[in-house]
Amino acid sequence: MYRLLEHDVLKDLLIKEEQMRLSQQTQQLLSNVEDRKDVDWMNVIADLQTKLIQEAIGEDATKVEIQHGLR
Repeated sequence: MYRLLEHDVLKDLLIKEEQMRLSQQTQQLLSNVEDRKDVDWMNVIADLQTKLIQEAIGEDATKVEIQHGLR
């Protein structure tokens, strides 16, 4: 059974994601991949979102649970 995230948790995650996207660290990562052919900005953001969902669900979250949380 999937661990469902409550509405308030989802709202908090969206706020945290925005803060992380705008952070200097993420902006630097995005800048670093600009000219690369093997990775692009979507990979950076996907990793960020996956990390957020895993933190919200728990470190023991399965890949299926994480993918479900990303929907």
